[in-house]
Amino acid sequence: MKMKCKGFGQRHTHPPFLAIYIIWRLKKKPEYGYSLAKHIQTFTMGYKKASTVYLILNKLEKNGLVKSKIHMKNSRSRKVYYTTKKGWQIFEDIKSKSLGKELKEFMKELIS
Repeated sequence: MKMKCKGFGQRHTHPPFLAIYIIWRLKKKPEYGYSLAKHIQTFTMGYKKASTVYLILNKLEKNGLVKSKIHMKNSRSRKVYYTTKKGWQIFEDIKSKSLGKELKEFMKELIS
């Protein structure tokens, strides 16, 4: 299944790696944008700014790959993001392609 993801540039058939990670992460645990951004900064050793994460979240949401719901906490509204069925299908598609195999090989090397 080939799917163009508008907003990620003409070169991308699928979202970039960080966007794919976000789709995977939000499938495991829906999160507030800020907590996700902080996690990614820790995970990537501070490489990504929070604004970059929010930009990716917005593009994923525009493309129907993630959704957000407004939650009220202490009379403040906050968005909680989660992966949609369409987003998970794209993740599974990427996982089944040769790119997924290469990533598996890379991860095995990384943790061994």
